[in-house]
Amino acid sequence: MLSAWLFVTIPKGFFPEEDIGQIQITTEAAEDISFTAMRVLQDRVAETLGKDPSVAYVNSFVGVGRPTATQNSGRLFAVLKPRRERPKMAQVLGSLRKRFRDIPGVAVYMQPVQNLRLGGRQSKARFQYTLQSVSAGEMSQWSEKLMARMRVLSCNRLFPQRREAGGL
Repeated sequence: MLSAWLFVTIPKGFFPEEDIGQIQITTEAAEDISFTAMRVLQDRVAETLGKDPSVAYVNSFVGVGRPTATQNSGRLFAVLKPRRERPKMAQVLGSLRKRFRDIPGVAVYMQPVQNLRLGGRQSKARFQYTLQSVSAGEMSQWSEKLMARMRVLSCNRLFPQRREAGGL
């Protein structure tokens, strides 16, 4: 009986997500954006992040070079206030996502910094999927199928009421 209760209540996943009070953020704008325009967008993201009551301080980088590979991307690093002074990480990320939606022209990707991480690649997301094929046409078909399915699953997770109503 205790084993069944533990199975239901213990978080599951490859590595449990921990809250160490740090968030890594990647920004991305149109490929043809100028450095000056990208810096303006990046500054708006940094300002929005800095105004959040859960954030202690922010570092921001934009342009080509480490840690960003292209002129249309940027990186931010946010340190949050101590846990006793802020909501849980999931709530902080949810609140920030809503704020970032109001900044046109830039996509913002956030992930909590983890003590234990696999892989050496920098990424905009927690997970990466790699498709490979010797046939470009076949890979294009399968990548479209995979993306369509991931959109449905993501939408069902974010809006469960739609799934229950038969929307997706």
